[in-house]
Amino acid sequence: MQSFNSKKLSIGEVSNRILKYLFELFIVVFGVYLGFMANNYSEDLQQKDYVKTTIKEMYQSLDQDIKDADINKNGHILGLNSVNYFSRMVKSQDVNIDSFMWNYLSLTRSFVSIQNTAPFDALKSKGLNVVNNDSLRTQIIRLYDFQYDVLEKIEEKYQESQFYANESGDITAILDNSLV
Repeated sequence: MQSFNSKKLSIGEVSNRILKYLFELFIVVFGVYLGFMANNYSEDLQQKDYVKTTIKEMYQSLDQDIKDADINKNGHILGLNSVNYFSRMVKSQDVNIDSFMWNYLSLTRSFVSIQNTAPFDALKSKGLNVVNNDSLRTQIIRLYDFQYDVLEKIEEKYQESQFYANESGDITAILDNSLV
């Protein structure tokens, strides 16, 4: 039986084995590094696709929000026209009686501001820094965190603009006595 120590290796063979093991170690470390790099690249691509999809959803929801805002704007214009209608009525000027109910509803109507903030909330949950374009990120934050809040407060929370809650009772009482 031959022992391990009985076999003597030359310095060249030892250095070859060390180089071989170092090379294999280098290959393993490099392979693991490449695996991590490929995984990071894949995650970056998925994140970019997510951001693209979310921004596309934002554009679509903004289109609907613009339509809703236009409807509310037109409602306010109708409300102003109704103020003129009732002003003419109080001054005993000619008014179209057939449009009374329509003008009454337009005058006392309250508005609800509805915005689709789901895409923004999704981006916010991932971290807004996933949007690489600083200007776009700033515009998104300004729209959803500031302008939408202002619109909601004016349309829904600003007590003076809640005509139905504030004024419809008085308007009805005044008109009720006048309609006879």
